[in-house]
Amino acid sequence: MKIALIFPNNLFRAPYLDYYTKILTQQGVDFTIYNWDREGKAEENCISFTSSNDSRTPLKILLDFYKFRKFITTQIDNQKYDKVIVFSAQISILLSGFLRRNFKRNYLVDIRDYTKVISFLTKRFNKTLVNASYVCISSQGFKEWLPKNIDYIISHNINSSLLSTSIPAKSFFKNNRIHVDTIGALRDHISNSKVIQSLKNHPKFFMTFIGDGYALPILKDLAAKENVKNIDFYGYYKKKDEFELLQSSDYINIMVGNDFLSKGLTSNRLYLCALYQIPAIVNSNTEQSRIIDKFKFGIVVNHIDDLPKQLLEYKKQFNEDTFRNNCDYFLKEVKKEMKSFENCVITFIQN
Repeated sequence: MKIALIFPNNLFRAPYLDYYTKILTQQGVDFTIYNWDREGKAEENCISFTSSNDSRTPLKILLDFYKFRKFITTQIDNQKYDKVIVFSAQISILLSGFLRRNFKRNYLVDIRDYTKVISFLTKRFNKTLVNASYVCISSQGFKEWLPKNIDYIISHNINSSLLSTSIPAKSFFKNNRIHVDTIGALRDHISNSKVIQSLKNHPKFFMTFIGDGYALPILKDLAAKENVKNIDFYGYYKKKDEFELLQSSDYINIMVGNDFLSKGLTSNRLYLCALYQIPAIVNSNTEQSRIIDKFKFGIVVNHIDDLPKQLLEYKKQFNEDTFRNNCDYFLKEVKKEMKSFENCVITFIQN
């Protein structure tokens, strides 16, 4: 059995690749990862397509996708693979005809986000998914824009090994001020700016932004212009230090935008809240608010101006035992769905 994994980016952008490679290794499968090196960084254990031109004109983008498709189809034809795992809706559309002709019912599609290409090539996208062995998605919220006639497999954005890790019991609300932390890649400056504006210089709150990304300089600039005193920017951190960095956290901010793309996402931070037993802050009318409404391990914010009041009220009514049980209830559900995902991947390999 030989399987090709096709990923449209650098491997360090895809921790969830490990979910598949771990299973493939355990099952003794011969597999190869093909990726698109978009950042000019050589990586091990993969065969990379690299574009040498940095220009991002529409014509150059289309040409790059054509070259990537040619690269992938040539490699797979030459190596005679039995099955294929394709990551992203975008690449599944790009390879749609090739997959349906050569690997009908012998390819798996993994979808972690939305692409605008779907709206232009809806029929092609639907045909790709209908003819796949399995379609794995990282959020139930994606079903709002996915075809309705498919049984989707949930593959959560968390390493299954973390679910079996013993986390020390946490102390709750022990700081002089309530610590509201944001951790991870900082891409959304709009939602995070609203949080800063809502809590700025409030005597009962302190904010820390842990991580870097596009939004970091924008948020720093906002804090400087608004003379925000109750804020700190930690910057880049190593994944292994995550637990230690969150020891003083009373809440984790997981507010997202109200746009179509953001509403259906399930953030890595949501899992951190349950794992490390830190109440989550999410906004209403999102997939994350549906989860918090069901499992009760955080607050749902309807209006950003009410954030300080809601945080204080939640602390006032907080019950440690109930909260811990709610986190466990959520993680138990995640474990169950991750086990189903692993069984589907094994079935895909063996059939």
